[in-house]
Amino acid sequence: MKTKLLSIGCNRKLGKKVAVFNLPQGKTCPGKTALCREICYAAKAERMYPAAAAMRARNLVAAEKDTFVDDMIAEILGSGVSLLRIHESGDFFSQEYLNKWVKIIEVCSRVKFLAYTKSFMLDWTNALHMDNLSLLWSIDKTTKTGPPLPTRATAYTVAKGEDRPPVSGEVTCTHTSDKHYCGTECTLCWDNVGHHVYFPQH
Repeated sequence: MKTKLLSIGCNRKLGKKVAVFNLPQGKTCPGKTALCREICYAAKAERMYPAAAAMRARNLVAAEKDTFVDDMIAEILGSGVSLLRIHESGDFFSQEYLNKWVKIIEVCSRVKFLAYTKSFMLDWTNALHMDNLSLLWSIDKTTKTGPPLPTRATAYTVAKGEDRPPVSGEVTCTHTSDKHYCGTECTLCWDNVGHHVYFPQH
């Protein structure tokens, strides 16, 4: 099945069979921090790859439609993917949009979903109880408003020159730019059971 909303195998760090759904950076990131604005990888990608920026814009239009849930479910099931990363670019920009994903994740029960989010202002009650969603709070040194459940796993971006703060049970992402490792060789985030993950700026 040819995908319309999902990208598969386009990110060198993700496993080749991992699907990704992206949105335009910035305008869909209500919880963005000062560090986000300074080092946003998604913004760089949109400048370098006009086709990626165009696809993200189309995805935002699709996400705002009433048919998004049905369209996404059909595409996920038709593609046969088993791992789906929600947002390399963008975030959960409204409660309505988050609720749509909760419905999608519920129906696609055999698919494992992964998301990092700074949208702490939303109601995450239903999402946090989904067995096939691994959700990490995304924070950094400029985060001003803490996540709704501080004890839940976090993804901490370590800025260049920063001494990372010690957190119990922490691990460090060992990504490389030329190896499809995430979701294949490393599944710490996908199978998250409480690890706090550091992501060094690169």
